[in-house]
Amino acid sequence: MSRNLFIDYLKGIAIFLVVWGHGLQFLDSEYNCYGNYVFLFIYSFHMPLFMCVSGYLFAFSVKKKSFNEMFLIKFKQLMIPVLCWGFLFTWLVYYKELRPLDAKHLTVRYIWLYIRSLPYHLWFLWSLFVISVISSLLSKRKNIEVLLHVCTFFLLLCLPDNFGLSYVKFMYPFFLMGYFYNKYAMKIHSIKKYVVVASFIIFPLCFFGWSKIDLIYFTPMSFYKTIFIDHLYIILLRYVIGFTGVIVVVTLIKRFLFFPKLTFVTTMGLFSLGIYIIQSVLNYIVKIYFSIDSSNVYLYTFVYTILFALLSIVFSIVATKWIGKIPFLSRILFGGRY
Repeated sequence: MSRNLFIDYLKGIAIFLVVWGHGLQFLDSEYNCYGNYVFLFIYSFHMPLFMCVSGYLFAFSVKKKSFNEMFLIKFKQLMIPVLCWGFLFTWLVYYKELRPLDAKHLTVRYIWLYIRSLPYHLWFLWSLFVISVISSLLSKRKNIEVLLHVCTFFLLLCLPDNFGLSYVKFMYPFFLMGYFYNKYAMKIHSIKKYVVVASFIIFPLCFFGWSKIDLIYFTPMSFYKTIFIDHLYIILLRYVIGFTGVIVVVTLIKRFLFFPKLTFVTTMGLFSLGIYIIQSVLNYIVKIYFSIDSSNVYLYTFVYTILFALLSIVFSIVATKWIGKIPFLSRILFGGRY
């Protein structure tokens, strides 16, 4: 399958928004990014968009592979990087706790923290692996595939959120959105324009009610120990704003913001995995050693953090290319993508 230029362009825009959002969050540890409407806008759809694209692309590959083949491919592409980068992330996140310990206690504590936190450092890759494995298995039951996915999703909702399962629950429907759009694009073509119009109406309405408490990072997916109606409202809002946000953003980019000659954007899309990983490392380093004044909110939002995002992206691309030249490192750190 030849590369889809628009998909790469879309991924480029999406990864820029991810890095920009991280800049708003990490450049000044004292800044309340959750009161920033640009931040809330980005976080209403950016990871659902990535998962939707992943589902769309997955539909091409799953047709040609057996379950065992897909499992091995996804394990190499996604889980090996998660396992390897986890060693560095564990130290960066818990260095204050680990640094005073002697060698014996440090080793035991480090191993425990590594295992406990593994699904959270690169949670998108972890979630994508789990969802890909589930979808690979269910794809072989073509006659009842949709029903099986619905049952699996509701089964997941009944489980606790331990070990990163909250992110899997959150991302699963967005993966299916891209996956089934790929499979049934012709069948839903007749209603597509109505869905787009409805999304342009619903998304801004939902955004008026969108706040910090609605984010997956603050309100997990599990219904345990919650007020059912209040929690159900948050979950539904999270999905509605995610689905409509993806449709609105993809439509706007395709009709008004798709400039194929902007090769830097498509390059960002090509290196989105490397940018996501390297920039995640940079976030923790920045959080430890740097701080940018956010007293002028407009400068912080539209100058400092955008410059940080662009510099981080360029550095991440260069670092990814350099690492990609060494086959062993490319395999264990980026799943052999580069």
